[in-house]
Amino acid sequence: MKKIQQRFSGWKAKNLVGRTTLVQVVTYTISVYNRQTQAIPLEVCWKLLHDQPLLWVKVISTKYKKNVPLLEASNKPTQSHVWRNILKGLSCLRKGLVWKVGDGSNINVWSNNWMGLGPLVSLAVDTISDEVRNTKVVDLVDLNRN
Repeated sequence: MKKIQQRFSGWKAKNLVGRTTLVQVVTYTISVYNRQTQAIPLEVCWKLLHDQPLLWVKVISTKYKKNVPLLEASNKPTQSHVWRNILKGLSCLRKGLVWKVGDGSNINVWSNNWMGLGPLVSLAVDTISDEVRNTKVVDLVDLNRN
């Protein structure tokens, strides 16, 4: 502890070099801390998205996701601090995600953000019937290319 105090007192010395070194070290440490605190929720979101067979993923998925896909999860004030931070990481992760449409059988045309414009239902001018609201992308594709 004395060694640290001696080094710190040297940095606090009246010379400009000591103060500059102190500012650089503190600034660097803060930037590393900020990057780490952003990276952790992103990693957690990635594992939740891919349903990794880890116990904590199963517990969080059961408690918070329920039957809602993670990308459609919403933040509620009654939820835990951990879940709210996961959702913050999710909002950052969404910016870099793109849909892999595949055959389109799992993508709802109106409620999923599969085109990057947000849910299309929010862009609709008229009311959408329940029948149309449940349309999947596969319903719009002619698989026979006719």
